[in-house]
Amino acid sequence: MLKAIAPLLVFMLILSAISKYESGAKNHFSSVVLLYAGATLIAALAAVGASYIFKIHLIFPQATKIAAKAPQDLGSVISNLLTSAVSNPIAAIVNASYLTILFWGLVIGFGLRHAHKGTKQVIADFAQTIERAAQFIIEFAPFGIVGLLHNSIATTGLSGIARYGQLVLLLVGTMAFTYLVVYSAWCSS
Repeated sequence: MLKAIAPLLVFMLILSAISKYESGAKNHFSSVVLLYAGATLIAALAAVGASYIFKIHLIFPQATKIAAKAPQDLGSVISNLLTSAVSNPIAAIVNASYLTILFWGLVIGFGLRHAHKGTKQVIADFAQTIERAAQFIIEFAPFGIVGLLHNSIATTGLSGIARYGQLVLLLVGTMAFTYLVVYSAWCSS
């Protein structure tokens, strides 16, 4: 269910945030974007390094079907990205095409920057309503996790679950390393 409401939530949050943006205000937007990009790059490098040091082999039963649909070269990837970015925004929300949702959220949000305050408030209220619905759905996430766990045990057995446990430990360890070591060294300098 969260997978169904997430595209609409992302669209409305982008739309609301961009429409309320005021140029010239002290919002530190550029420094936030630079810190986010730098932190994401550092976290990605730490994750790749950890995955090479601690190799984990997972079993994906459907991997051969998905690999057959993968793009073959960089040109087709860029062409697909540019084509999908300007496609139908309603279809993007329905199909969860987040690049298209981001593109149209930014375009419509910039258009709404000159709208009346009442219009902006309606959009902010609608975004907050969808956010509350998503929070309600998230409260039921443990039931979905139990279902996924049951399916994984039925498909791969307990050894497959042990591999997923190793993956979770690797992820948590990498996050802890990045947060406690890398970010603290970065912020102290």
